[in-house]
Amino acid sequence: MRRRSALLACALACARTSAPPPPPAPAAVDPPGSYFGQPTLVRLRGAGFTLGAVQQLGGGGHIALQEDFRAFLGTAPLQDVRWVDSSTLLATVPASVPPGTYALSVQGPYGNGTVDGVFRVVDALPASLGASATAPAEANVGPEFTVSQTISNSGGMTALQVAAGTPFVLGPAATVQAPAGMTDIPAGGNQVFSWRIVASAAGSLQLTLPVTGVDEVDHRALTAQSTVTVTIADAALLAQDPFADGTTAFSYVFAYAGRVYLGPSRDGTRAVRMQPDGTGVETVQLAFQPDPGKNQNLATPPAAGFPSLGYIGCAADTLQCGPDNEDGRGLFIAFSSSGTERLFAVGGRQASIIKHGYVTSDTNAVPSFSPIGENVGGGVRGASSAVAIGATLYVGTVDGSGSGQPAILPIAQPFDTSHVGTAVFPNDLNNGGSGTGLVDAMLGLNGVLYAANDGGCVRYDGVAWTACTPSASQWGLPPVTTSKVTDFVPADKAVPQMAAFGGNLYMARNTTSGPQLWICSTLPTPCGPPDWALAAANGTGNANLSQFDDPTLNTVSLLVATSQHLYVGYDAPSGLVLYRSTNASPSLSSHFARWAPAGLGAGMTQIVDGQALTFAGNDYLYVAANAPSGAVQIFRLVP
Repeated sequence: MRRRSALLACALACARTSAPPPPPAPAAVDPPGSYFGQPTLVRLRGAGFTLGAVQQLGGGGHIALQEDFRAFLGTAPLQDVRWVDSSTLLATVPASVPPGTYALSVQGPYGNGTVDGVFRVVDALPASLGASATAPAEANVGPEFTVSQTISNSGGMTALQVAAGTPFVLGPAATVQAPAGMTDIPAGGNQVFSWRIVASAAGSLQLTLPVTGVDEVDHRALTAQSTVTVTIADAALLAQDPFADGTTAFSYVFAYAGRVYLGPSRDGTRAVRMQPDGTGVETVQLAFQPDPGKNQNLATPPAAGFPSLGYIGCAADTLQCGPDNEDGRGLFIAFSSSGTERLFAVGGRQASIIKHGYVTSDTNAVPSFSPIGENVGGGVRGASSAVAIGATLYVGTVDGSGSGQPAILPIAQPFDTSHVGTAVFPNDLNNGGSGTGLVDAMLGLNGVLYAANDGGCVRYDGVAWTACTPSASQWGLPPVTTSKVTDFVPADKAVPQMAAFGGNLYMARNTTSGPQLWICSTLPTPCGPPDWALAAANGTGNANLSQFDDPTLNTVSLLVATSQHLYVGYDAPSGLVLYRSTNASPSLSSHFARWAPAGLGAGMTQIVDGQALTFAGNDYLYVAANAPSGAVQIFRLVP
């Protein structure tokens, strides 16, 4: 109202003078073009769009404003021309205006004005944006990852000022950094945008990534978006070279005295302990007390004891080897009995029998291990597994004599030589002499001991030993075997691990054809041969294997249960792979999903140990893994 009043005053002033206002001076059209066959609303920009003033006769001298404007593109009149202000008119370009470049002419109360070449009509397809994105299937909490988004223009004209919009994040919290700047994408062209993301929590992260632009002809708004989903795992790297030697490629990982323990070092002298989050790293110097008159190492140990449990290549009868001249890595674990935690260690022998294991309840950084006489005889080279049930520690041994018959040795509380029981040689664990005989894995469940290897499965309820080898046909695939007698890794074992989860017992198995996952669903009734079935069987490829339809997964190396999930891990040249259950009682491949990035985001190709550990009521999955070269690395995954 104020503007019209001012214009009216101006018009009255002009009417009283002899010099009229200047004629219209058009300058531009916004947008500067349209598509043939499409009516287009435009703004005519310029100056001198002055309303006319007419004095009405017989009306008491009343002055009226006259909006008498016409506009043309070339000779084609524009429709519905409307005055906005002295520098702007609105009009509609008819759909019938033929293709071409046009001058704009404006006729007003005070004359005419023209500007050349300010508008074009195009007979073509408008610009049209599309978007597709590529994201990693998995990523870790903390490290930045990138989503590559390809923006394509499938139209016939250029898309101008294409830029990233505001992303939409669904799921765990994440910071998304959009690509900066603008770009023009010609007809048929494309441009790659890189979005940088940092997730701060685990879960399924869904990202919707929008882009915007304008058409070069009629400046219509252009939009596109793509949506990706990334599984975010909390796989924190706790130790990159825990023994600070660059060469220790293996480590057991377990909990003891409220801390995470790793070991032994490559030279058999040290362990490392740390807080559950990887802080407070401390070296633990191992010491093994001699058993006077019964040790095979002729070297005189210092007062603290033998400083090493040996390693492959150590010089016999020196302090490089263990008290029994152990010259290979055996077993290093923690167990609990009657409320007391203990460390237990056994070395290995390349060409002679092992005579001792070692135990301590020390929690300091220089634990002293006492010897336990374990003269099983035969070709026993060391130990490959152990589990405590009640007041008894059951130790699975390694037979390197060629018989293929390992033993299970019970050691009762207080875990000294006088409480070593009679070794049992279960026939169901005899591999028939196909390589080294070792007890691959053992598990205590509902008071029952389960043990398995390349020979089969056996259980012990405290009274009798009973076969539990699956009778299903898929078990007939030949198991992997090994000629090694020490320094085993999960890939050397036919049954690297067993786990109980969701009321079921699971067993991971490696065959010469590939990996299998087995399930027994009869619990709490103990598992027998007919109670097992192949779990997570392939839907494509070899249906007798459990590879989640990925033929590159040739070795299963981890099977661990937390209170929330069952984890299955595979070695792979392109990066180890972890799967996590999504079902309370998983039995099918669809009951699992990939978890954590391939190689744990650090190029790891082999799992050497994995355990579920609980601290302060919280479950964690700890994984010791390595690459083709370099030191072992330790990761913690939060379920």
